[in-house]
Amino acid sequence: MAAPFQIYRVLCSTPPELEPERVLAEATLTSFGATVTFPQQVLFAGASFRPGFDAVRHRAVGESNVRMCDFFLHIFSETWPGDAFQGFIDLAQVALADPSLPMRRTAVLFKNFAAADEKVRSFRNSLAAGGNCDLREFQDPAELERLLREIFASWWESVRPDPEGATAPASQPTASPTVAPLV
Repeated sequence: MAAPFQIYRVLCSTPPELEPERVLAEATLTSFGATVTFPQQVLFAGASFRPGFDAVRHRAVGESNVRMCDFFLHIFSETWPGDAFQGFIDLAQVALADPSLPMRRTAVLFKNFAAADEKVRSFRNSLAAGGNCDLREFQDPAELERLLREIFASWWESVRPDPEGATAPASQPTASPTVAPLV
């Protein structure tokens, strides 16, 4: 009989122009899982918005995925990706505050923030004022990978099983054992 795994859903939200960063996020999550969480029988099941995903047209599907995930990651470029992506981030923050939903942590990364347009800067400031979102900035793929590993490690620490076999504190929602299709 197969050993039981505790499953946590991780959703990575990126606008289309950040496809290389999305792919790097998935690869980093896979590598992190293989070396860190899998040996402890924990799976960080990744999902992301793949090429062809239209954030406006597929908004309901995106929102459904946000509501079902345990961890949410969004990556911004220097330009505003559209209000639909802001909606996913806002919904992740609402889900984080709702104990009936599985959301445990959120993170938003900004590529080349020094060159970001005013709307991106303003939105980052509003997230910082909220104080419940991990905000990071990066310039290149190596720095992004390092930040992703730090974020995944902090998420891991929040759910890491103790040596006695218990998982995250009882006050935290438990992860659903099902994983919705990737969008």
